[in-house]
Order: sequence, then C-alpha cells, then structure tokens
Amino acid sequence: MLISGCGNKYPKLIQVNAHITNLSLKAIIGIGAYAKLCERLGKTDDARKYRTIVEDYARKWLTMSKDDGRTRLAYDKPGTWSMKHNLIWDSILETHLFPESLADEEIRWYKKVQNRYGLPVDSRTNNSLIDWVVWSITPAKNRDDFETLFNPIYDYVNETPDRIPLSDWFFTTNAKRRGFQARSVVGGVYIKMLTDRSLWKKYSQRAERTGDYRSLYPANIKIKEIVPTSQAEPVIWRYTLEKPTDHWI
Repeated sequence: MLISGCGNKYPKLIQVNAHITNLSLKAIIGIGAYAKLCERLGKTDDARKYRTIVEDYARKWLTMSKDDGRTRLAYDKPGTWSMKHNLIWDSILETHLFPESLADEEIRWYKKVQNRYGLPVDSRTNNSLIDWVVWSITPAKNRDDFETLFNPIYDYVNETPDRIPLSDWFFTTNAKRRGFQARSVVGGVYIKMLTDRSLWKKYSQRAERTGDYRSLYPANIKIKEIVPTSQAEPVIWRYTLEKPTDHWI
C-alpha cells in the first residue's frame, strides 16, 4: 500500500507494510465490536454473521503472527516483535476474541526486552510512545508485572533532560524526547481506569441518567489562577539559558 506524504513541501510516497500484526489486531477487534453493536440493536442475523467472520480472522491471526515466545511485528517477518497495544480493547470492549494466554505471553516478552526507560515500539527501534506502552502493559494480571513495566515510564517522565511539556515520543535508552510535546494522546496513560469496571460504570451511569455526557464535566467548576496566564491579557514571560538547579520544578 502506498500513502502520499502530508504537506506540499516534501511530497513523497511512503511504503507501508501491509502485514503489521498490531494493525490487523485493531481491525479484528473493531469487527468484533460491530457484531456486538448489531446484537444490541436487535440485528441478530448480522451479529451472528460478523461474529462468525471475526472469530475466523482471530484464529488465523493467532496462527500467522506466532513466533518464539511472542507475536511478530509483521506476519512475514519471523524473529521480530512489537507492542500489541490494541489487544487491550478485546478486554475493555468485551469482544473476547483472543485467549488470555496471548496477553500473558506478551507481558512476559515485554519484561525481557524493555529498556531503562520502558518498552520500545518494536524490534526495529529504541523509541517508544507513552500511550501505546501503557496500553500494551495494562493486560498484565499481576500487579508486580504491571509495575515492573510501568516504573520505567515513570522514571522517563521524572528524569528526562528535556524540560518541556510532556513528550509522548521518547527514547527508551536515555529518556530524551524524540518528538511531540503536550499532545492530548498522553491521556491514554489512564487506560488502566477502564479496566476497573466499578469505576467507569459509575461515570457512564451518571451520564445515562442525565442523558448528557457533558454532565461528567460540570461547567461551574471554579478555576483559581495560580500564576498569570494570557487568558485575559498579554503576559510577559522570561527564560534563562543557564542550567537550573537539580530537581527543579
């Protein structure tokens, strides 16, 4: 598959590997979720049809992606590996297309290959993405396993030498920023909360009672300005090129 590059300054074509297992995982779970929607809408024939299709896809995925002690980066790339951050949605959406043993195997592998500051995206790089890695490790059943994989991410945030709004794209070897900063995707680190059903049901039921999901975020919240902002009028900010003291906040 070929995708044209964004923007006109450097137009180019990028070759995209069509066999990436994690992307296939997302598509399969998406079809499984669609089957559930059909069921809830009373379209039982459609629900049965797509459930049958997606169960077949899931079985084939397990066979085609299998490697030694983990799953591959791509179907046609033996000896490789990658995060399977999309797997968590099989549990959260309750599509139950993949056995729990798959997540267990992946977690064991992640513990073997993670670096000082976390799990790389795949076997080709030392880069990581903060939301993807937390999604990937959330299926860990054992709290110690989860913390073993999560603590390096905490260390990255705490020890990165780049003093900028949190970057979600970073190097797992030295905690330096790879790219991006202050992106909304960092909200993905809260995905663990979605696995606590009592917690998310409390808020979803509140929204259902009112019929307005905006009620989750009341408009009358009082905000106290701690330092001057440019919300109402211009503000002069200053900076220094000298290194601050250690552990500055």
